[in-house]
Amino acid sequence: MSNLQQIGAAIQREWRIVFKDPWLRALVLWLPPVLILALWLIFSASLPNDLPTGVIDLDRTSLSRALIRDLDASPALKISSRFNSMNEGTAAVRSGSVYALIVVPHDFEASVLRQKSPAVTIFFNSQYLLVADTIKSAIFEIVTYFSVELEVASLLPLVPVVDAAVNLAMPVQGQITALYNQNFNYSQFLLPGLVAAFFQVSLCSLAVLSIGQSFKPSVVSEWFDKNVWSELTGKLLLYTAVFFVYGLAILYLFFGLLDWPLQGSLLPVAALLLVFELSCLTLGVLFYVSTFDLELGLIAASGFSGPAFAFLGVTFPVSDMPLFAQIWRNLMPAGHFMDGFIHQASYAAGPAGLMQPTLILALFCLLLPVAVLLIKRRIEHVNEQISATA
Repeated sequence: MSNLQQIGAAIQREWRIVFKDPWLRALVLWLPPVLILALWLIFSASLPNDLPTGVIDLDRTSLSRALIRDLDASPALKISSRFNSMNEGTAAVRSGSVYALIVVPHDFEASVLRQKSPAVTIFFNSQYLLVADTIKSAIFEIVTYFSVELEVASLLPLVPVVDAAVNLAMPVQGQITALYNQNFNYSQFLLPGLVAAFFQVSLCSLAVLSIGQSFKPSVVSEWFDKNVWSELTGKLLLYTAVFFVYGLAILYLFFGLLDWPLQGSLLPVAALLLVFELSCLTLGVLFYVSTFDLELGLIAASGFSGPAFAFLGVTFPVSDMPLFAQIWRNLMPAGHFMDGFIHQASYAAGPAGLMQPTLILALFCLLLPVAVLLIKRRIEHVNEQISATA
C-alpha cells in the first residue's frame, strides 16, 4: 500500500472515530458553528451605545444642566442615574449598575464666568477595557466641544465672524485616525481574536483526544504494523480540512456578508490560517505524547490555551504586558496568527507583514517529527513489554 493510500485509509478511520466519540463529534461537527454564531449574536450590536452613566451635579446651575444634557445626548452615553453623594455614586460604579460616574463641581458656572477652568471629574472601572475607553473618549470629546462653545460665545461680541471666533477658541485642532478598527466597531474589535483563541483551544484539544483514542491500552497494538507518519498525517489532515472550511466561512461572514472593511487581501490570510491550524494541532500532539496520558494532555492543552484571548494583544498592548505574559504569548500560535491577520486586514502590510508570523508558525509545525519519534518509542516500549510477557 502506497503512502497516499495509507493516508487515505487513516482519514477514513479517523472519521469513524469522530462519529463514535461524542467529544470529538462535538468539537468537529457542531460546537464550532454554534459557538461562533453565539459570539456573533452577542456582539452583533457592533457599537457600544447608551452605556449607563451616573452623574453628581454639585453645582445645580443652568450651565451644569446644559453640560449634562450634552453628555446624555451622546450616542455612547446614557445618564441613567443621578446621585447626591460620592458614596452613592462610587458604590454604583463598584456594583456595575453604572459604568462611570461624572462629578460636576459646585463652583462650575461661577468658575466659567470668572474665566477659570473647573475640573469635571470622571470615575470608571478600567476592568471594562473597551467600555472604559469608549466612555473616556465620549466624555472628553463632549467636554472639549462644550468648552469651545463657551469660548466662542464669549468671543462673538468681539469677533462677529463665527469661523474666526472658533479659530481663536481652538487655535490648534487635531485629527486622530485609527488604523486598527477604524469604525470603533465592537464586533470587529473582539470577534477575530475570540475566534482565533477558540480555534487554538479546539485544535489542541482535538489532537489530544484523537491521539489519546489511538493509544488506549486496548488499541495501541494496532499501530505496530502501521506507518506512524501516514497515520498522523491522516489525522491532522482531516481536522485541518474541517477547520479550514470553518475558517473560510468565518472570513466570508466577516468580510462578505457583514461587509467589514478590508485593507489587504484574504488570500494570504487563508494561507496563514492553514499554517496556524497545523501549528495548533502539532502542539496538541506534543501535549499528549509528552505523557501519553489523556487527562494530563487535556489539562496541558486547556491550561496552555485558556488565556489565549487575554494575551493576544487585542484588548491590551503587548508592549505593556509583563515579561512572563509576553513569553507566553510568543509560545501561542494564536498570537502570531492575529499579528498577521491585523497587518493584512487593517494595514494592508503585504507579504512582508505576513512573513514573520508565517515563519514562526511554521517553526511550530517542525516539532511534529519530535512527536513522531516519541510515538515510535512508545510503540517499541509496548512491543517489548508484550514480548517479555509472552
